[in-house]
Amino acid sequence: MVADKNPADDLARRVVVLDVDDAQVASLRATLPADSILEPLIQRSLHHKRPVELSASIPMSLDAVKAAGASYKITITAGGNPLAGIQVIFYFQDSSGQFRNFETTTNNQGLAKVNVPPGTTVAFVEPIPYAGFWIMLREAPPSGSTIDCTPIVKAAPGGAGWWHGAMGIDVNNAQRGAGIKVGVIDTGCGPHPNLAHVTLVGAFVDQQTLPPSQGTDVAEHGTPATMLEWRPDATSSTPVYSREKDRKTAPQTPISSTRSMPCRATRSAT
Repeated sequence: MVADKNPADDLARRVVVLDVDDAQVASLRATLPADSILEPLIQRSLHHKRPVELSASIPMSLDAVKAAGASYKITITAGGNPLAGIQVIFYFQDSSGQFRNFETTTNNQGLAKVNVPPGTTVAFVEPIPYAGFWIMLREAPPSGSTIDCTPIVKAAPGGAGWWHGAMGIDVNNAQRGAGIKVGVIDTGCGPHPNLAHVTLVGAFVDQQTLPPSQGTDVAEHGTPATMLEWRPDATSSTPVYSREKDRKTAPQTPISSTRSMPCRATRSAT
């Protein structure tokens, strides 16, 4: 046992970290109660610890970057294979501590390049794969290095994931969610072809109420969160965030989405 977080509150979640091999995992899984979840522990460098100062990062124009100094490059991979055409954000920091950022996309070899503004250094690099792999945030990787994005664990054959079992969901019940309405308060939703049925309520930020057109996703979180409740739609294409289009949590549930997060300075408006 590596760690055991066992809160005094009986209703709180207990988290135990174990260092075990595959055989031990199989043996342990057979003895666990139905309300327990056994899954791999994946460490993602800084992804869950985004420095608060990056929220005030100032976007740079393409012309400003072209006029900058030394070239910097990074290769983005997933499982050792290059990730082509994904968004990468470079964060530059000057001697005063101010952050600026520039967004670009990787080429067919997974390579992203940028010119570093004079008087600054590359403080963070954030590749955003969007589908199949976790967003990463790497602190000051040297030029020429590689960032390998961690894969998202897929559901088992038939579409049942551990999350279905944890919530007591029968994935073979096509009527699950019927009679229930869901409201998602997050960073917004879409646009996404498989979430066209979601009703955008708008945005409630900075003591303002904004119209439904302002309810789209500004930080790539609300869309996959809404996808957890996604219901099949006759006009939808293959999902981006999940390939198990008939194994969603509540396929018969009408969904509304509200954005409660301001537009990030590091993102253009959706």
